[in-house]
Amino acid sequence: MCRKFSRATIFSPLFSKKSGNRFPKRLQTKTIILNFPGPPRRKRETTSTIVIGATIDRMEERSSSLSPATKIVIKLIVNLLLLWGMNMFLPQFLTIFGGFPAYIIIGSLLTLMNMFLRPLLSIITFPLHLLFTLFTTIGVNAFFLFVIYEISLKMDPNVVALTITGGLSGWLAVSLILGVSNWFMKHMF
Repeated sequence: MCRKFSRATIFSPLFSKKSGNRFPKRLQTKTIILNFPGPPRRKRETTSTIVIGATIDRMEERSSSLSPATKIVIKLIVNLLLLWGMNMFLPQFLTIFGGFPAYIIIGSLLTLMNMFLRPLLSIITFPLHLLFTLFTTIGVNAFFLFVIYEISLKMDPNVVALTITGGLSGWLAVSLILGVSNWFMKHMF
């Protein structure tokens, strides 16, 4: 009685225990030998590849591969570009004086406040989020912007100056733009 031998390579994902996510950090290869009854036609091994697991969302796979420091740097760069764009295209609402160092300081403040103050504000305003999502989001962003504005007022005006003009509509416009960009960065990175 002859048997046909076939080799199958199976890739199974290894999951990260720290983060608890279901996306593979690397792939482990296992080789198994399958026995089939019957006469062999040729004496050769056939190799097939089987991938076990579900489809992995590209965005989640990409973001899980970035280190926390890289994510912070990317958010800082996006905030710098956002501030520069708002200063260039919406000068009636946001003006930053002080050149490149001013952008770095305010962009760093914006990034750090997003990391530390925003989660606290989200917890505090959770009941309001359930009732008035849009108004609460704009309000949280306006308060967030107010804190950054107050911190920039305490700095040397020759180094950095942040001005938000246009009254209530200027504050609302800048808050809405910051809110949309923060939502985008939260879901992308």
